Amino acid sequence: MKKIKSILNNPLFILFLSGLFLIISFLFTNILAEILAFFVIAPAFYALTKLEYKKRYLGGLLFFGAWMLPTSYWYFNFMPIWLAVLALSFFTLIAHVFHISNLIKKKSIFLDFAIIIVSWLFLTFLRINLPIIKDWWIPDIAYTQWQNIFVLQIANFLGIYGIIFLILITNATLAFLWIKKKKIVSIIFIIFVSFIFLFGNFVINNFAKTKGQSITFIAIQASPENGYQASTNINDIQKLKKITQSALEKIQNKSLKNIFVLWPENMIAENNTADLINFSKENNIFLVYSREEKTDGDPLNSVMMINDNGKEILKNYKIHKAPGEKISISKDGNKSIEINGIKITSAICYDLHYSDLQSRIKGNNLLFVPIDDDRFGKFMPYLHARDIIFRAIENRINILTASTNGPTFFVNKYGIIEKGPLKIYDEGYLIVETKI
Repeated sequence: MKKIKSILNNPLFILFLSGLFLIISFLFTNILAEILAFFVIAPAFYALTKLEYKKRYLGGLLFFGAWMLPTSYWYFNFMPIWLAVLALSFFTLIAHVFHISNLIKKKSIFLDFAIIIVSWLFLTFLRINLPIIKDWWIPDIAYTQWQNIFVLQIANFLGIYGIIFLILITNATLAFLWIKKKKIVSIIFIIFVSFIFLFGNFVINNFAKTKGQSITFIAIQASPENGYQASTNINDIQKLKKITQSALEKIQNKSLKNIFVLWPENMIAENNTADLINFSKENNIFLVYSREEKTDGDPLNSVMMINDNGKEILKNYKIHKAPGEKISISKDGNKSIEINGIKITSAICYDLHYSDLQSRIKGNNLLFVPIDDDRFGKFMPYLHARDIIFRAIENRINILTASTNGPTFFVNKYGIIEKGPLKIYDEGYLIVETKI
């Protein structure tokens, strides 16, 4: 028993355990699991005050490695082992935040925690913005909050940094109360914070409704017949048509106009354009799809919109390559169109991971996003969904996605998921009737 008690009281073990419990907020998509992130880092803050400064970096490795490595395992699905290990090594950099305060001669708990929080935010900023590592999609703790709509509103003003700060300051406050042996106050603090979040989510979900023009979407989720590395063939197109027509039959109001249908990112060859134009006209729909455009080198990846008269009315190009993707890059990705007072634009998949998206979609009401996450495993689509929700709130824009394997869903400008997401790797459709 003494050995067990000694292990449980070991600051290094507490740091490791704190990181492991943080995974719950990543993996489980419900509000209670997400609120947990506001309390499970507190033991790590507490343990640091009991740990020698020379062991703090080791503590950082244990804490950050415990949740970063399991939530980034999908790197091994598409990278050589050496490159995946290199990409995951960011946790060895951010582990430094726990011992930077050792450089300050004046010691205090308040100053210690403040330095940790500021350092954490700064290193997260570097990870998101520095060349090379900005392409390494490594989760940060803001990703734990993708359905905590009340907390997510911070992103409209401060981006994910505001969310990270709120998580850290809440945990640090709880740890400070523990250190000061304020047990009753700690319990009241946990109950109060939980209540505020739950009540805030209830209010936003029930009262933050979008207003404006009525609009109907259909989003299709279907993987290409021969996998993500193969070109889309005629069978894939026929399948997408069939699923689309099945969805159209489910729409009760047959007199509806301006039905927008979004297909996934599967790079349909240019020689199929005439066929898709006819399909749009015959079914009286606006069709948005991913098109492969031939070049002397790798093809360009564009997202096209055809209106219900069979006219191509909008085209944007994919600006950022996903890891392992063989496409040419174009900077022509800022076009938009206005239909019935709704300003519409488009972007493709990996582009939503980058901050330059803001300048491309500014001033628009609706963003169409075809996606293909088929090479990255089942966890990646959920991370991608979180990025999409951040972009919706940061830019106050409604976003519809359609993916080969997920995420396929509609999120409004407040970050509320109105429909979906479809189950990962299932084939099917979403019908969304909303107002924008």
